Amino acid sequence: MVAIPEMSEADVIVRYLSWAFLIIILSSGWNIIGGYAGQFSLGHSVFYGIGAYVFVMFFHTFKIHWALSILIAGIFSSITSIVIGIPTLRLRGGYFAVGTLALSEVMRVWANNAPEVFKGGVTGVAVTLPEGWSAIYSYYLMLSLTVITIVISYFVKNSTLGLKLRAIRDDEDAADGLGINVLTCKIIALMLSSLIVGLAGATQTTFTAYVSPDSVFGTKRSLEMVLACLLGGLGTIYGPVIGGALFELLARILWGFPHFHLLIYGSIIVILIVFEPRGVIGISDRLKHILRLKRFLKVSSIVGGS
Repeated sequence: MVAIPEMSEADVIVRYLSWAFLIIILSSGWNIIGGYAGQFSLGHSVFYGIGAYVFVMFFHTFKIHWALSILIAGIFSSITSIVIGIPTLRLRGGYFAVGTLALSEVMRVWANNAPEVFKGGVTGVAVTLPEGWSAIYSYYLMLSLTVITIVISYFVKNSTLGLKLRAIRDDEDAADGLGINVLTCKIIALMLSSLIVGLAGATQTTFTAYVSPDSVFGTKRSLEMVLACLLGGLGTIYGPVIGGALFELLARILWGFPHFHLLIYGSIIVILIVFEPRGVIGISDRLKHILRLKRFLKVSSIVGGS
């Protein structure tokens, strides 16, 4: 991955991988609250948009160094998640999903109509990047953040917090009865999730050099996180990685069918949910089980025949 930009005529690959990295980061970040804790947020674009706009404010307006601006954007998104999470995380199931979806739409409308707060309002704002900045620098930033996100996801899943989150996902009342502070665990998961998503929003701004309310606060971005996670495997470490890469590949293949791509996306997700809710990871596990069973039967027949 590090060597790809040095290859000849690698522009197309770099552009594809940069967008694929973005979806992987977003779905891995969402997976902490949605996959591990079972809280289906449909409004995570709020944190993505906050990260993008805070980066623009600190880098573009206050002239803070780009690396520090990205870090501040991620921290600001994480702090905002506490304010949002305390009331919304008390909701359960569909109520939580609809509440977060409504929140993202409120943020989008507000950003469109408040140019004094969100630079440019509905028209958005172009970002002037440092002199000599190229798409390759953004590529390496996205690659680095992808690795960091996977490492965070791994440690969260294999920590005490991850065990508590899975208990909450399986049965919230039982987890509470066992002495787990459900709301605190949910808020910590949301903070980690929003930190990653906010960093992604800020980092992606260095690639697009443009931010608008519809591009960062729209429900499309929130749904991409969820769909990529479902496609790869919900609640797994590598599911979002596989799902993100496949999602971006599908997006490019279906680019020529603007009237049908959403229908095709929806059909794929419905088929997966019905036949294999664990996505590609679940299909892989089934194939491994079948191959293992065939090997066992073959060995048994050889031993029985001898």
